Amino acid sequence: MIAHKRASDGREQSVSCHSYNTATLCAKSASKFGFEKLGFLAGILHDSGKCTELFCGYLRSQFDGQKITTSRGEIHHAPIGAIFAYERWYCGSRARQTAAQVLAMIIYGHHSGLMDAISIDGSSPLLEKLSRDKNELCYYEAVTNFLQEVCSEAELDNLFLQGVTEIERKKASLSDFNIGLLVRELLSCLVDADRWDSACFEYGENPLKEPLKPNWDAAYAALEHHLRKYPRNTPLSRMRWDISETCLNAADGSPGIYRLTVPTGGGKTFASLRFAVRHAAKTGMDRIFYVIPFNTILDQNSRDIREVLGNTVSVLEHHSNVVFDDETSFEEFENYKHLTERWETDIVLTSVVQFLNAFYRKENSAARRLCHLSRSVIIFDEIQALPKKCTRLFEKAVSFLVKICGCTIVLCTATQPHLELEYREIMPDTTGLYKALRRTQLIDELHIARSCERAATDILKLIEKHSAVLMVVNTKRIARRLYELVRSSGMPCICLSTDMYPAHRLKLIDRIKNRGEAPLFCISTALIEAGINISFPCVVRSLAGLGSVLQASGRCNRNAELLNGAMGEVYVWKLFEESLRGLPEIATAQGCTEGLLAAMNSEDASSPGGIAAYFEMERKAFYASEDFPAKADGIDVTLVELFGKNGMAPCSDARGRLRFYGAYRTAETIFRVIDSDTRPVLVAHGRGDEIATTLAGNLSMSDRIKLLREAQRYSVSLYLNVFNELVKENAIWRIENANVYVLRKEYYNDETGLSMEAQFMADLQF
Repeated sequence: MIAHKRASDGREQSVSCHSYNTATLCAKSASKFGFEKLGFLAGILHDSGKCTELFCGYLRSQFDGQKITTSRGEIHHAPIGAIFAYERWYCGSRARQTAAQVLAMIIYGHHSGLMDAISIDGSSPLLEKLSRDKNELCYYEAVTNFLQEVCSEAELDNLFLQGVTEIERKKASLSDFNIGLLVRELLSCLVDADRWDSACFEYGENPLKEPLKPNWDAAYAALEHHLRKYPRNTPLSRMRWDISETCLNAADGSPGIYRLTVPTGGGKTFASLRFAVRHAAKTGMDRIFYVIPFNTILDQNSRDIREVLGNTVSVLEHHSNVVFDDETSFEEFENYKHLTERWETDIVLTSVVQFLNAFYRKENSAARRLCHLSRSVIIFDEIQALPKKCTRLFEKAVSFLVKICGCTIVLCTATQPHLELEYREIMPDTTGLYKALRRTQLIDELHIARSCERAATDILKLIEKHSAVLMVVNTKRIARRLYELVRSSGMPCICLSTDMYPAHRLKLIDRIKNRGEAPLFCISTALIEAGINISFPCVVRSLAGLGSVLQASGRCNRNAELLNGAMGEVYVWKLFEESLRGLPEIATAQGCTEGLLAAMNSEDASSPGGIAAYFEMERKAFYASEDFPAKADGIDVTLVELFGKNGMAPCSDARGRLRFYGAYRTAETIFRVIDSDTRPVLVAHGRGDEIATTLAGNLSMSDRIKLLREAQRYSVSLYLNVFNELVKENAIWRIENANVYVLRKEYYNDETGLSMEAQFMADLQF
């Protein structure tokens, strides 16, 4: 019986070889969270359905010129192992039934993803699939051949009993919700092992070769060498060093959840990295993750980390981009993706979207990454930016990672949200720290409702006073309008938004950093609030949540550069033309900020006590949306309920034949961190134009992948309505052999980025 036939030379891989390779890999991943035997059993059984003459004939016909009427889509191999596991072992104790259902679900879903155990209408797609006609599936032939050629019944039964023991050991932590996450985690192990062995066979690589372990000691030495170069000759630099030292000392603690609460400009990035590297070395963690709410700072943080750590460890950036989020039609690229995109580098920088997708999206490509989070240090930077509807799902994912998967979590921000998690605070005196690091004064001017024209006039007055002013607003429309109004006065202006590709934004940020004493107005959306290391003497923030206001203030007098200890000025303005109809979270947060500023003065509002009061108020305001409310088949549900008890589904006979009832497929299909779909588009502007031209030619796979990776820096993500409108205007074309969409250069300009109208200029380069 054969599992694969290699395209390059026709070599065959037996089902036995593939099954044992997959089982070994799956068991290794699952052992990190205590389910080695269950993982091995899933791996050994997953392709038992390939043990038929029909499947062998199909594979061989593709290479030998034979004619076979059955297509691969009609040969269903996944059901056999799932049916075998359920019928043989679903009996007896609760732990036996749980183990059997877990196996059935992940084996059946190792290509198609998890299905609903029970759907919202009370039916059970799982039981329906497990009741398929066995003759149609060639079930008996497959099982007989598998037991003879791969693994005996006695071996399987012994493995299962050991798997039941693993369930028993963890039962205290296996709530209804966590059972679903365990299924997802084991599915991830199986999908990753299966795809890895398949890809390695195709490329002639050894799938069981042990990867090099991360050299955390070398990384720590490189980090310490770099940090020793920083001066400690000012009060601010000394406080930053003290914060870093406190983080280093905390790294000797046991795994768990930590909070790092440090005001903006306190050096959190390197302080948290210091904690992570030391803690990983002390506890033997496999990798470090930086999870960031905005893609805009991934490039900056990745660049900083690579510069500091050198080649001591490997670093990967993974977020929405032109390479890995588009399904491609050519098999070679899929194999390459399987070999590379596994979150298996030593340090991974990714977005909150990708992190939550690994837990909750339906695609197996997302689920595959989940197993690589086990035994990791995971730093969540600027965690206050977590979408409110994802709050409970995030809390449950973090709790699972700590209780089941042996992870350490660091919640890192200047404005800690109210999360229902047990944690240890790294900094012993946050109130004293905020007082010592205070470099700005918050000026509440919400009593004035400004038009854009009035705001532009007032901005010019502030520039006259301070020379340079940064303004942060909630929408790109308002940003462009204010940019045009202030620029029309002859004032040098910079506009930053996600309508610009990352390399363009970084170039403009460098221009801001090197502006000297020249007057400048910079207008930006919220992208500038998270980790962008720039400083202005004056900042204006359009009314938003207090977290956003204080993050914006972190771009003011960031390095205490104002003379004689002067405080930077941070204004909060209300712009009545700023429509938030499509941004209900910001509108609700605005109300919470107004309520807080009405109840206490600006200084108290920006203190740790004021921040805590704000987030308690915010949590109450968003309480109804924290469980991710949605509609399924016209019924009001929450994803927390669907992933857990699924009590909304009517009682049916299915509940007596299953141990857990989640509507997993339904919930995973609904789940989206961002409501609107986006599509990455390469901008044919500057270097992006050269990349597009080269990609359209004939390239080797390795050269194409290198260019696609580089293309991330020259791409923008467009909402589908914008994308479709630009397609109608013939502003976007497609590179067929790379499956990449390209925006024509006429629809992009140096000042504001993407344009919905063609810009016919003599020279669009910058």
